Amino acid sequence: MIKHMNVFVILSNSEQTTKGSNLEQTTRGNNLEQTTRGSNLEQTTRANTHQHEDTTARSSVALNNKDKIILWYVKTRYQPPMPGLVALQHCPEMKCRMTSNRKYLNQSSAVVFAAQLIREKHPPLKHPGQVWIFHNHESPLDGWSSLPTFRLPQWKGKFNWTMDYRNEADILSPYGILKKLPQPRKRNYSDIVSKKKGLVSWMVSNCNTEGKRELYVKKIKKYFPVTVLGGCGGKRCGRLHDDECLSEINKHKFYLAFENGFCPDYITEKFYRFYSVDVVPVVRGGGNYSRDLPEGTYVNTADFKSVADLAKYLNYLDKNDDKYIEYLRRKDQYESIYEAYKMSNKKGNLFYVHYHYEHTPFCDVCRRLWNTDNYTKTYSDIGAWFDSGRCYKPTDIHQL
Repeated sequence: MIKHMNVFVILSNSEQTTKGSNLEQTTRGNNLEQTTRGSNLEQTTRANTHQHEDTTARSSVALNNKDKIILWYVKTRYQPPMPGLVALQHCPEMKCRMTSNRKYLNQSSAVVFAAQLIREKHPPLKHPGQVWIFHNHESPLDGWSSLPTFRLPQWKGKFNWTMDYRNEADILSPYGILKKLPQPRKRNYSDIVSKKKGLVSWMVSNCNTEGKRELYVKKIKKYFPVTVLGGCGGKRCGRLHDDECLSEINKHKFYLAFENGFCPDYITEKFYRFYSVDVVPVVRGGGNYSRDLPEGTYVNTADFKSVADLAKYLNYLDKNDDKYIEYLRRKDQYESIYEAYKMSNKKGNLFYVHYHYEHTPFCDVCRRLWNTDNYTKTYSDIGAWFDSGRCYKPTDIHQL
């Protein structure tokens, strides 16, 4: 089952289904943990399958004098332009409104800056009582992370909260979550396995990465074939057309959910996007998989001393249907939830899709704004905080 949130951005134009802010339990690893960090209203844990929620266009709403305004002063590329004041997608009943129109700066309770796109040498005037939020949605790889200006002295002491996929952020905003289902799915797993035609598939368009995943796959190919889809393979199907490759991926038993870099807590759509497919994901990256994902729903390359040992284990699962089916059965206890932000140009042509889980975290922002005394905080050096989550060299480079 796929529950899917599409956010359409016409040069940024948004479309998404609205979910109420009911108590919702999800599994984050094996423990219950609050995604809303400090709020007791919603408990989440990253678990597993795949829910994708459709998004409907946001319309402006009249401002109630009691509403808090959240201003995207520096907006992400995937967020739609919001010239007016719009309700929060996941919790429209809450007394907060969002905009990207800077004319609301003086009235805004929270001002959000997308770290990747901060280019101003001098920050705007910060008004008394305002909360400034440092928002990051990208892995801090060497390429772009030196470009933003937030490390300049004049930006120090400005930010109050962080919003990031990193576990230590004030507001956790991951690429997705895995929510435990009330009842596990019941399916004919023997029939599913009988339709498999290949062992391993991988969809990838970035062929040269800091994480050296391409070298790891090259080593895997010494033990069995890998069907490579996307820009680095025979069949092209990037983010704009990846649905076309889902049926091909589904013919295989395993899918390589390899990240482009080793970065703390970095688990992206490479895992969540394809979780609903009847494959066992093989993960590789800097995420804390044992903490954030349920045991028995994935295979982690880090658990093996060598690529040869991993290949031996995958071959073992291939030859033992009952052991392989245990993974599928465990996966079917969860569903993966994320939002798809579809970006189009002025002519309406789709050119990129970004996957993230952000609507619920902004409900947390709103709750905090109505209770700021409990969340008083200032980062003296936001650049130092950002750099503490920098990516690092692959830990398995000796195997390659």
